[in-house]
Amino acid sequence: MDGRASLKPFVKHLRKLLASNPRPKSYSFHEGDVFVGFDVHRRRDEPMDVVVGLPDQVIFGGQHDVVRSHIDEKLAKYKIPLIVALDFMDCTAPFTTVEDVLLGRRVFHSSIDPSGRGAVGKPQAGRARDSILVRRDADGERARKKLQAVLAFMLMHTDHEALEVHARVFGNPAAEVPLRLREFAPIPRLVVVEQTETQRRLQYLDADENPVEAGNMAAWRHVP
Repeated sequence: MDGRASLKPFVKHLRKLLASNPRPKSYSFHEGDVFVGFDVHRRRDEPMDVVVGLPDQVIFGGQHDVVRSHIDEKLAKYKIPLIVALDFMDCTAPFTTVEDVLLGRRVFHSSIDPSGRGAVGKPQAGRARDSILVRRDADGERARKKLQAVLAFMLMHTDHEALEVHARVFGNPAAEVPLRLREFAPIPRLVVVEQTETQRRLQYLDADENPVEAGNMAAWRHVP
């Protein structure tokens, strides 16, 4: 669809279609620059979860598939535990991209009442189950067992013709023994800071093992 197109006609069409008790099958809507394909499923008796993505991911420039492919390629090539380094160029949000690939994209989880009364409870922020660590294939198995961390960095030119290094380190929260990655300080690093039998809590840390605020992470850089 064109970025300037309105979805109001589609919403009107969808409401009219659902009010007619349509048969479960695939449908499509095409008007002007808007084309939407969608499926209608049978009504359910119990509330079901839906996942809604946050609108902060750019449509063009995302490198999620490229990052996933590079990590899989390195883990398949080498037979030893690895820290994979990724040199980013012309990426809109490289560090957010790596975080999404490792942990899953940020979403809202909301329970929907199938009787039509709307949402059940408040939406909860969470992660989609599209992390490389939850896959049930050979790539997912290698990521869980062999990936130790991802070092993501960019080299940028300053106004004074110098180079700046922007970087973050992301530990593998699914590793058998998660690393603290102190060797990479003072680069901000996302590591497991607390764990129980069923859960591991992640936190960005600085060189002194203190939590790093989002603004300080964005401002971190090194001039060689």
